[in-house]
This record gives sequence, C-alpha cells and structure tokens, in this order.
Amino acid sequence: MKKIFLGFIILFTGIVFSQKQRCGTDIVNLNRIQQNPSLIKLREQQELALQKSILSSSRKRINLTIPVVVHVIYNTDLENVSDEQVQSQIDALNRDFNNLNTDSLKTDHAFYPLVGNIGIKFELATKDPSGKITTGITRTKTSKTSWIEDDLNKDNMKFSNSGGIENWDPKRYLNIYTVRFDDAVGLLGYAYFPEDLANYPETDGVVIDFRCFGTKGTSGIEGFTPYNLGRTVTHEVGHWLGLFHIWGDKVFETDKVCGDDKVADTPPAEGDNAGNPVFPFRPNNKCGSDKNGEMYMNYMDYVHDKSMVMFSKGQITRMTSAINNFRKELLNYIPSTIKVTNIVINSPNNDTVFNKMVGNVQLSNVVLPINATNKNVTWSCTPDSIATIDQTGKITILKDGKVMVTVQATDGSLVSALKNLSFFSEVKVNQINIKTPNNDTVFKKSAKSIPLTAEVLPLNATNKALTWLCSPDSIATIDQNGTITIIKTGVVTITSQSMDGSLVNTSKVISIVSDSTTSLIEREMHLYLAIHPNPTSDLIQISTNSVLEGKVKVYDMVGKICYENQFLSQQNQFNLSALESGNYIVEIEVLGEIARAKLIKK
Repeated sequence: MKKIFLGFIILFTGIVFSQKQRCGTDIVNLNRIQQNPSLIKLREQQELALQKSILSSSRKRINLTIPVVVHVIYNTDLENVSDEQVQSQIDALNRDFNNLNTDSLKTDHAFYPLVGNIGIKFELATKDPSGKITTGITRTKTSKTSWIEDDLNKDNMKFSNSGGIENWDPKRYLNIYTVRFDDAVGLLGYAYFPEDLANYPETDGVVIDFRCFGTKGTSGIEGFTPYNLGRTVTHEVGHWLGLFHIWGDKVFETDKVCGDDKVADTPPAEGDNAGNPVFPFRPNNKCGSDKNGEMYMNYMDYVHDKSMVMFSKGQITRMTSAINNFRKELLNYIPSTIKVTNIVINSPNNDTVFNKMVGNVQLSNVVLPINATNKNVTWSCTPDSIATIDQTGKITILKDGKVMVTVQATDGSLVSALKNLSFFSEVKVNQINIKTPNNDTVFKKSAKSIPLTAEVLPLNATNKALTWLCSPDSIATIDQNGTITIIKTGVVTITSQSMDGSLVNTSKVISIVSDSTTSLIEREMHLYLAIHPNPTSDLIQISTNSVLEGKVKVYDMVGKICYENQFLSQQNQFNLSALESGNYIVEIEVLGEIARAKLIKK
C-alpha cells in the first residue's frame, strides 16, 4: 500500500499543471488521495461494487433526465458567458451522450458496432434547491482575475469566501462551473468521480475554462479553437459519471502497466492522444491493441473536439451503473414542462428593408426562457405573393412590397412574434445637378459660408445619399450637408458623388473674391462679371454667374495689345506670366458690350 501511495505522489508532483493538458481530473483526484490516503482502499471497494453491478446489468436505466446548474464565475464581461452559450453546451451534451452528433462514426467504421447511446437528457434546472423557479444559471462576479493551481487544489471556485459560489445539492444536480484558468495552469477542465459524492459533496461537479465551454460566444477564443465544440464538458461529465481516461488512469493496485479504464470494449492504449489522429492509429500497440489500433475518437481521450465523437457501449453500461450505485437520487428527478414566454425574431443587421436583388433573407429566432421544454416554432409570411418563408426562417423574395413575418411556438403556449419587412428593386442614380444660391458661381469672402444643394436624378432613385468634396481645401471646405465654409479668396472645385455604387458625380467651379472686387458689367437678370485677383502675379480669373461667350485683351499703357484670348465658361483662367510687371488695361467684350478695368501685374 505504501508503494502505491508513493507512486501517487510522484505522479502528482511530476505533472502538477506544468504544461497545458486537456483534463486535470486525475491530478485533482490524486491530490485528494495525497491528502487522504484511506481513499485508496475505499475506492478499490467501490470499484468492486461497481463492477458487480455492471456484470449483473439488471439495474441499467435509460431515458433519465439530469438537471444541470451552470455557475458562471467571471471577473470581466467577456467571461460572463451568455445564456445562449450556456444552452449551446447543454445541446452539445445531449448530442454527444445520445449519439445524435452529425460527426458520429459511419456504419463502415471498424468501431461503429461499439458506439453507445446512454439515453440521458440534460436540461437546465427549472427549480433551485429551495423549490423556486430558476433558469438553471447562476452568475457570480469575482475579484479573481484567474484561477491558479492552489485554487484548483482547494476548489476555491466552489466557495463564496474564496471568490466562488457553493454548489447546489450535488445529489440532485449536475453542477458545472465556468472560470478562467490561469495560463500557467494550462488546463481545460476537471471533475470528480461519483464515488466521492458521499464523502466530498461540497466539491462535487465539473469545472471548465470559459474558452472551451459550449459552441458559441467565447468558445474557441484566445487559442482554444481546437476545443470549440463543447466536448471538454462532455469529457468531464464522463468522469462525473464514473469513466476513466481511455488509456486507463493508474488508480488501483491491480492496474496493468499500460493502464485499465475498467471498460471491456475499449481497446488498450499506450497513453493519451492529442490533435487529430488518422485511423487506424497505433495498430497492434505494445499494450495489446489489434489491427484497428486505439479508440482515439472516444470522448475520454485528449484529441481535439472534432476528432472525439463517441462513447462505447461498455462505457454506457459503466455510467448507468455508476448512477445506480452512487448518484441514485438523480433517478427521482421529474422533468418540468417550461412553457415559452417570449420569442424574438432577428434579421441580418436588424434591417427591415431589403433590396429585392438579394433574393433570400435568413431570419433567426430566440425562444425564451432558454430552458423552455419545447423550443420548436413555425414560420409564416403574408402575403405570400410578395415573399415566402420556409420552416428554417429563410425568406424567398418574389417581388417588391411589404410582408409580415410571424413565428409561433408549438408547445401550446400560443406565444408568437411579428416582424414587418419591406423589399424593393434598386434604382441607380444617373445624374446630379449642383445648385448654388441664385445659381451664382462668384461669392465674396465676407459671405463666410455658402449652402449648396443637389438635385439627384431620377427622382425615384433608391439611394440619394451624396458625398461632397472641395478642392483645394486651403481656400474653402465643405461638409457632408453641402455647406461651404470660406477661408480665403481663390477658385475651388466642388464635387458631389452618389453613394449607391453608381459612381455618378458632377463638379462645379466657384470663385471666392475679395469684398472690394466689383462687377465690370451689370445688366438685368443680375449678370455679374469680375476679374480677380488684382493685382496678380501671373494668373487672372474671369468669373461670371452664367455661361458667357466673350473675348479678353490685355493692353499696355501705350495701347499695345500684349495678350488676347477667348472664353466660353463661368470660370475662365488666363496665364499672364509672360507679361512684365507694371500697369495694364484688361478689355472684355461680352454680350455686345465692352468693359475695361485696370490690372496691376506684380
């Protein structure tokens, strides 16, 4: 006996969470034996009783419902996993324990005849230990940022005085704790065997890192991607129901060198397996496997979630016998019928208006409470001449119009939800007309700001939103409402572009002149014509508030023509850099009239 105990100490102190591993069940249990060596003899006796029960198999029970309470212990909001994530883990347990997982072994696989179905249903508890209605979820805010090795050895998350919360009556509930294990611990989860329930009820249950819990939300984050199918919990609940690791934890004096998981139909294994092995793996191994090798795809190995897909029939027998021997009070549980109280319809991005061209829109629903007994719903859509909907919530759009989508519970509660949706055919923008106050294109600096508008055509364009740009922005800027803010005198180009993907755009040139600049021509209809800047270094701008055709000539002070050109625009720029510095006369002929102005060339 002493020799065996020393072996436990060596194993425990040698592994001690020094490297990342899938399961810490053997470690925390060996720590318990280290603290209480008398457990060795007790467990040997318990194993003999269990094996006797397995041989008789007369007390096997199926179609059992186990109530689950999930204790969410969190320090940050990220760790406070959602109700939906909790439910996804319950769903995963029900698939895995009942061979309902879609990735189960195919009929032609060598191990297929050994696949078992336990007939157990897991559901979130509907009543707490005092009989009050509950969601089956508790939430505890803790000051602990992570749980270290000492926390695990003492099960601190299961006591309120050490940052956790007490478990519910472990004889009547499966207690699952979600926590953040410290990175140095390198652990995904651990559990206690049913044999310990009588002596250690206060620590009974399963503890899981929140990053490998369930199939939604935080499952798989921060490097835990291989463990995002909820099967760490499946593995640990296997321990909670009496299973050892597939390679056989060396717990009893009678164990072989290669280990024995106490299940007859699981092939002997040399040790734990990791990653995603390929069948057959280790055929004819040193521990006595046959040509099919080791059953690495068993939930009680250490492979990645996508590679573990089964319990064996022998494991099913062992678990049901463990329930009958050590967790008998679970047999007294009567599932409660929880009616649906509310349904929420979700659409992509919460939109209610969709372009007919998308063809299909996938809706989803949330049924509350999350532990409702029957969450099945029916979908309908009226009028069905506009769109139809199938029973997955997928809408097929037929034509433009509005529909009302209804989803209704099928549990007899008659609870329903409605959502109104609209479908349209997109009409693209094909023209934009920029409009200025009084259609002017010349504004004095003292105006400070200029409100622009835009006519978007066609008038029934689906998306008339525009973007505005002003260049250069050293002279003026423009906001996305089309309002220009004047900074200094000069000429700017305003561009407006559609945002519906048509890329239609238009530009308008606007002159900002000094307050002293006067018009050379004043006619009816508010005609305006000005030359600026004046004085100038090289360029002059002839600006009008309408499209005018005309001629420009520059004379020196003795009447010699130094420059001439024509123009046909509201904004006309001419380069006088070839002229020497001095005084000149600019002559503009437009609309049958001639206007002259003095020009200073710097």
